[in-house]
Amino acid sequence: MNDAPREDAPTPTRCTRCGRTFGCGARMDACWCQQLPPLDPARFVGDAGCYCPDCLALLVAGQHTVR
Repeated sequence: MNDAPREDAPTPTRCTRCGRTFGCGARMDACWCQQLPPLDPARFVGDAGCYCPDCLALLVAGQHTVR
């Protein structure tokens, strides 16, 4: 269970893959990324970080490899 305090607005975050700034809602009650299927953790080495909506959608679709 995550006991981190909840926030009311997305946190400005930089995409691990493309560098674009986007709003991460991981500390909110619901995040946009929860609308997508989860990524296979076997595709990652270490802490992959967060991905913007466009990059996460491409990764979920399997069109690009994780860097």
